[in-house]
Amino acid sequence: MSADAYEGLRKQVVAAVSARFAHLGQLAELDAALERGASVDDLKALSRQWLEQAGIQVIRSAEDPRLFDNAAGGEADATIQQPAYVDEATGRLIKAGRLG
Repeated sequence: MSADAYEGLRKQVVAAVSARFAHLGQLAELDAALERGASVDDLKALSRQWLEQAGIQVIRSAEDPRLFDNAAGGEADATIQQPAYVDEATGRLIKAGRLG
């Protein structure tokens, strides 16, 4: 049991270090893009690439209202002001969208 616990902890540490390096790489990519004068469209493409790599689904449809904060007060014809972000692997909400 102790060996299993150690192995589980080791895997978590390795995953955390890997995630940190990925994040640092993204920050460096962002800074390099800004230094070379990247356009808003270039930055959007870079962001979408990172979201895809991370397995984050961008929800731009209000089919599941639980994924959105409703600033419109429950109006049926509320429009999406900001998308929701969901972890594709777990289905867990990362950031709620906003309806207005």
